[in-house]
Amino acid sequence: MNATYNKRLYGMSMVVLVLVLAAGAQTDASDYYSPTALAVDDAGQYLYIAEYTAGQVQEFNTTTKAVTRTLSLTMPPTGVAISSSGLLYVTAGGIYGKVYVINISLWILQNTIDVGHTPMSPVLNGDELLLYVCNRFDGTVSKIGTASGAVLTTIDVLREPIAAAITPSSDKLVVANHLPDGPANTGSTAASVSIIDTSTQAVTNIQLTNGSTGMRGVCVSPDGSYAYVTHVLGRYQLPTSQLERGWVMTNAFSVIDISSETLVNTVLVDDVEMGAANPWDRMVIVTNADTAVFLEGSLNPNTPGIPPLKMAPIMAPRVIITGFNRIGVMYFVARSIIRTMGPSDESPRETISIA
Repeated sequence: MNATYNKRLYGMSMVVLVLVLAAGAQTDASDYYSPTALAVDDAGQYLYIAEYTAGQVQEFNTTTKAVTRTLSLTMPPTGVAISSSGLLYVTAGGIYGKVYVINISLWILQNTIDVGHTPMSPVLNGDELLLYVCNRFDGTVSKIGTASGAVLTTIDVLREPIAAAITPSSDKLVVANHLPDGPANTGSTAASVSIIDTSTQAVTNIQLTNGSTGMRGVCVSPDGSYAYVTHVLGRYQLPTSQLERGWVMTNAFSVIDISSETLVNTVLVDDVEMGAANPWDRMVIVTNADTAVFLEGSLNPNTPGIPPLKMAPIMAPRVIITGFNRIGVMYFVARSIIRTMGPSDESPRETISIA
């Protein structure tokens, strides 16, 4: 019996190995871009795309739908922000994290700033004198003076800060911490949102609904009253007797009242029968725009040199949530699903609106 089992196991292992080798032979690593973040200029004319595996930033013309320039970096980029003065701030690297400052007009690397472990989600304040960067595996946020290019202070938050958004008045920075902090054998286990007072650096942590984890993205409403964070909601208290109807995990977003620094509610976004797009990254509130652009995947074999993008018309106002599986992008108004963007096997990751 054991001999027969071992032979079957060996045979299955060889089949898996052959399939893996065949897949590797068909696609070279250089074919992948892994676009991870987007920024758009004030005119909505150009997109700037951080591509992790390709280790580069590309400029994409939204009118001609073509890549106009490419800049290679020494470390893989993780996030990008654009200033009105024509500078790109690109977070990159792992344990020795960097912020690359790129002059858009000259298309050259103008400065490099040392930050923490796996920096991501660069955010400029209103007057663009300050840049905030999440150092994911340090559990900190770097506050950087853009004029001096120096780190002014480092602010402790919680576990794996992965995304940030600032209020229109720039007085509060909302940080999404990816995983729960502390032991998992207590009465409540959930990831928390950190709200930083940008003048005093004081931090308030707001724990989400019990079971919330995998926070991915955050945005702030145009009036600065609310923050919205995407995450999954786990029912770890229940036996795993079924997977349907969100029994184990449900995709969700939570609403935070910024002024009172409290959790308002958590909204589930799954279709009851099919499931829905995993809220992988940033959720964007669209107020005055007619086009949404989102990163569709990593590989673009049909058009070498052009990152995989999709563009779709929308009607304002909308909340757009990007996803990670077959459903693609879903549009929401309040609690009603307006429509989906159709099937997409290419794992959409981030969305941005173009005015």
